[in-house]
Amino acid sequence: MLRREIFSKGELVTGECFAEDGKTTIPYYPHFSFPDFPGGPSTLMKLVMTSFKMPQETSRSRVAGTTVVHFIVTKEGKIHSPSIVKYVHPDIDEEVLRVVNTLPNFAPALEEGN
Repeated sequence: MLRREIFSKGELVTGECFAEDGKTTIPYYPHFSFPDFPGGPSTLMKLVMTSFKMPQETSRSRVAGTTVVHFIVTKEGKIHSPSIVKYVHPDIDEEVLRVVNTLPNFAPALEEGN
């Protein structure tokens, strides 16, 4: 399969896909797409915020900050190997991992439509 994609300032503007003969157009799809959470990023954030329960000890001591978590989305859309990249407090970080491990499946990344 052949493709032609036009970008502006690093963003895809338009694209076309062609059969092997280079002449026949076929339905366009991006070369690569990142994993996608059903409902998008705002739905993911709402789910995380409603699922997260502030640990009592950290609530009393007014611990605050942003925990950053890294994970892999498998080809089946499942979360794999979540780990804390930016720590805040052990109790908060543990709760963040609990929440991440309860998230529903993502739509997995696709490369060349697969």
